[in-house]
Formats: sequence, structure tokens, C-alpha cells
Amino acid sequence: MSRFDRALIVTVLRGACARVRSGWAVGFQARLADESPVPPEHPLAARWCTFGALRAECLARMPDEREAALQLAEASAKYLGLMLEHLGERVRKESAPRSLMEWNDSPARTHEDVLRVYAKTIMALQRA
Repeated sequence: MSRFDRALIVTVLRGACARVRSGWAVGFQARLADESPVPPEHPLAARWCTFGALRAECLARMPDEREAALQLAEASAKYLGLMLEHLGERVRKESAPRSLMEWNDSPARTHEDVLRVYAKTIMALQRA
């Protein structure tokens, strides 16, 4: 699926899950504590969407390799998308980030749904 190993993607997913656990965003990839939208890598971001957390986590891990960090975020997003499809959620495959953002922003989505998909994906990758 990618040039990144499974262990690295699990680490990224864990970090992204921790970000979302501390604060979940809808409608933008990230928000400040006052709800203002910001890029997910903004140092004062307090809440992230499903993909924004991946992007922030990867850019924090690879600050001097922006292109590689964004590719790692895309690879990680694809694993989440595959898990959603496995669970019967329709996720378009053309753009993993866009499809995750659409899934995240669904009016029926809950914070618990997002955390559950992260947890299931991490468990599946650890077993593989």
C-alpha cells in the first residue's frame, strides 16, 4: 500500500487518535479552543478532524520533510478508509483525505465513532 512500514503507521494512528481524543473538530481540519479554524499543524490547534489529526501528527514527526510527511498522512488515511469500508461505511477511494473528512463531517458522526475507527484500525494493523 505504501513505502511506510506498518509499525510507523500504527504509531501515527495512535498519535492522531490521542489528538482527536483531546479534541474533535467538524467542518475544518483543525480548530483553536475558541472554535476558529486553523491548519491542523498550527501550534495552538486544540481540536482536529479525523484526517487533520493524521496530517498534524505526520508533520510534527517529520517537520523537515513536508512532502514525505504528507505522503505518510495519506497512507495512514488509506488504512482508516479501508477499515471503514470493512465496517460497511461507504468511503470513496479517489482521495483518502477528502473521503475521511466527509465521513468525519457527517451529521450522524460522533466523537466516539471516530475514536472507535482509530482503535479498530490500530488493532487490525497490529494483528497483521
